[in-house]
Amino acid sequence: MGKLAEAFGNMIFGFVIAVGFSIYNAWLFKDLWNWFIASNFNLPQIGTAMAFGILMVICWSRVGLFAYTTRLVGKKEVEEHPIIATIGWQLMISFIHSMSWITGYILVRNFI
Repeated sequence: MGKLAEAFGNMIFGFVIAVGFSIYNAWLFKDLWNWFIASNFNLPQIGTAMAFGILMVICWSRVGLFAYTTRLVGKKEVEEHPIIATIGWQLMISFIHSMSWITGYILVRNFI
């Protein structure tokens, strides 16, 4: 029963980490949408909840990317350390989104 409880705890912890990073990424996406898409295409601005929903739909297509990344990292390492793999994956996505947000911020403030 101890291994089952540990696996369940790891799953819950991974889920909480993933949701936290997802909300952060939705906030970044909301700003980029409002800066570039809404203003240039006369579309309504969106909030963080709407951005979260849009990202959920977009992320369905990224499942294959996760599988590819798992193959690059090595299935053994992911199986041995699933929490570290989940946190690493979310950090990588958040870093990429943060760089996109910073680039967008610079463009909006200086060139648009």
